[in-house]
Amino acid sequence: MAFPSIAALAGQPLDQERYARIDPTFEHAYLQRELRRCLPRLGAVALRPVADWLLELGATGLTLVPCGALATFPLTVAPLNEAEADPAQWRTLGDALPATVVPSARTLQPSSQERAPRSGVAALGDPWPTHQELRWGEAEALTVAALSGNPTAAVVHEAATRQRLLDALGTAEVVDACCHGEFDATDFLRSRLLLGGGEMLTLGDILDGAADLRGLRLLLLSACQTAILDLRGASEEVRSLAAGMVGAGAEAVLGALWSVDDKATYLLIVRFTQEWLPRRHEEPPAAALARARRWLRTVTNRELRNWQATSLPPAVQPAETDALTMASTRGTRFGVTAAAERIVASAAFAADDAQPYADPIFWSAFQITGW
Repeated sequence: MAFPSIAALAGQPLDQERYARIDPTFEHAYLQRELRRCLPRLGAVALRPVADWLLELGATGLTLVPCGALATFPLTVAPLNEAEADPAQWRTLGDALPATVVPSARTLQPSSQERAPRSGVAALGDPWPTHQELRWGEAEALTVAALSGNPTAAVVHEAATRQRLLDALGTAEVVDACCHGEFDATDFLRSRLLLGGGEMLTLGDILDGAADLRGLRLLLLSACQTAILDLRGASEEVRSLAAGMVGAGAEAVLGALWSVDDKATYLLIVRFTQEWLPRRHEEPPAAALARARRWLRTVTNRELRNWQATSLPPAVQPAETDALTMASTRGTRFGVTAAAERIVASAAFAADDAQPYADPIFWSAFQITGW
């Protein structure tokens, strides 16, 4: 069969455990197939003519306001070149123009209210306990903090509480929340981030003023379902956790349209952080996200064998670096050094020129909402 994960289940008795595995397995396989089929067609029919026209006019960026079911597509990664069988060869809309989405044009209007000053990067990763471990969440939070020049800016495990996230949302310039997200289709205001100690932060909490997001340059929600949409709401605006955060004052949110692969997400977010943090005052995050996606879909096993997660700024003292590289590796979770070692080890015995993350299922879910 074309999908080994399904073939492995096909010849086995259908008990309760296997039934629970079949549904998500089929969903993943179906989505993987449809992305390869639909995105080239969408690019050829709709987005290539628009991009060509904008580039002729000298445009340097693009914000899309998709309505209805169109908003469920990862529009910013549709290929503009002739359909290629190999997605690693795609030239996407985001490659041509920094591209984002918004639920409505008025969300881009700057607030006239005075904002409190913000500074620094805060990262929160792999809260404990949760229903499902995020094996790469701890490493992501620690790596993002290291790349910001302040390893102490990360909180993980039991320390990744609701209050720590609220404090970060109210004071930091950039916040990375690597935790589980859940979209509530019955009441999108109950869509939430799951935090340490069984706590949660809902979209309703944010909109009720639990944290003032005005002036927050970027909120990275590297979690499942953070950009999934409620299509049953207002006819001209789509609603999601990411869109709600923009509505609450965040300038931009990086979120995921579907449940994402934990390891691929780690690689993408780290690469994005490497690309954007040094340039964050000169370019929009969408430009760096496009470069990070292009890197992930084209990176080879040979290149991954030399993977380096951090290039610490000179301001970071050796003692801080030592503390960072000795991060906890308890259980199946691991810190920066252990994560890098696993990336290198997994590529060590694979074909040199194979591109393990070329498939759109690994990188196309992520998009910038806002600007």
